[in-house]
Amino acid sequence: MYQAVENAQEYLDSEYEWVNEAWRGEEELLLELQKIMERNVHVRRIREPEQYEPTDRMLVSSENSRQPVYREAAGLVREYRAIHRGESTAVRNLLEQTAITPDDEETLLELYVLFRFIATIEDLHGGEFTVSTIESGRQEIARLSGPKEIVLYHDTSGGDRGLSFRSVPEEKSDKELSRTEAVQRAAQRVARDYFGQQFQNHTGRPDVIVLEVIDEDAGSYEYFITEVKNSTRVDTIRGGIKETLEYLAFLRQDGEYVNGSKSGGSFFGDGSNGLLVVQDMPERETQPFSEQDGIGILQVGKLDEQLESVLADVV
Repeated sequence: MYQAVENAQEYLDSEYEWVNEAWRGEEELLLELQKIMERNVHVRRIREPEQYEPTDRMLVSSENSRQPVYREAAGLVREYRAIHRGESTAVRNLLEQTAITPDDEETLLELYVLFRFIATIEDLHGGEFTVSTIESGRQEIARLSGPKEIVLYHDTSGGDRGLSFRSVPEEKSDKELSRTEAVQRAAQRVARDYFGQQFQNHTGRPDVIVLEVIDEDAGSYEYFITEVKNSTRVDTIRGGIKETLEYLAFLRQDGEYVNGSKSGGSFFGDGSNGLLVVQDMPERETQPFSEQDGIGILQVGKLDEQLESVLADVV
């Protein structure tokens, strides 16, 4: 509680409108709470709980107390535990009543784009995704079943579906390599010999992958890759363009290139397989999305307006 009071002071000092509305006329309350917790002998006697506390027996005792504050505290602990168990009602109540400040704006933007994908595809198909909790090591974030099965991955290569982004052209002979390719292969060989272990070169991994399985039995797949850059800097966006093209060029399914493989065609798909989402640039004139070639670039403020038309041909 003491830490929460200290943290609240930051928002009061920032003079946010929603803070002022909520705390108007109560400016001295935080100071009073701080004094109580620092000086009140009964409060100071409260010890740090053990890892297993409060026990169920403690909660039952508190719930049966004559003091409302104990009954309310027990209810809050029960709700806290329900949230950690992932119970939908408890989580929904938390999100409806709580302001959450993200630490990482990059990830926040990526997640916003991801859930705009989910909502847009649901509107196009009239179905509902099964969404999984985002956890370390989890490949799949959302799945929509039906005649066309669509799977979304976030910040992962989708390795459980045989996807990878290997950038070393292993199927070529040394004489067929370009200079750039020869450097990549030589560097890999020297590192392998020096360290005595095998290395594999991969590109980075995109922030959002939409995997559409058209006919799983026939092994027919369609891919749409999206990179997200929380920036308006020209150099950052240029880097994002290059990364998105790399993802398309080096995407492999079960070891085989998806684009520009034995079937021929462009290394980057048909021009509708890649998207780069960047921050809004209202002061800069940008090329209309319909006139872009290779990959599409979309400012985040245009997602609601244009994402459906972008995805309609893919899904």
